[in-house]
Amino acid sequence: TAQGTGRRAVEGCLLTHVDGNCLSVNGYHRNLSGTGSEFALVGESAIALWGFTEQGRGGGSVALPRGVGIDGTGGEQPRGTLIEGNIVREVGLVQKQASALFQATSCQTRVQRNVFYNGPRAMINLNDQFGGSNLVSGNLMANSCRELQTTV
Repeated sequence: TAQGTGRRAVEGCLLTHVDGNCLSVNGYHRNLSGTGSEFALVGESAIALWGFTEQGRGGGSVALPRGVGIDGTGGEQPRGTLIEGNIVREVGLVQKQASALFQATSCQTRVQRNVFYNGPRAMINLNDQFGGSNLVSGNLMANSCRELQTTV
């Protein structure tokens, strides 16, 4: 887990048989580089980027918990993350809402030249469009959305 840091690198790692998220980047973080690694047999999402916001300026009568709101000007979000050249397979073995990459309240993320396969839902989940400036390019994704639940 990375939080409150900057310019960290996860490179050339093999992460297997992890019950939760393999790489979790929460709150303030700048310029994480996750490259050339393999994530396999993962209980939840292989890579999770999750930031925090505050209640909007101008008040409001609803009290929101810390880290939740519409105002992201405090900068408590992962920004400038690079996810490149990784292999992610067999994710979501425990949590069926898992993805190879899950992103919420984060921005300026580049996801490029990865291979993502064998997961219960979408391989890349950009939960919201907080901040924008995301780039997803040149990835190979296969065998996703394998555990859709249907009702008759």
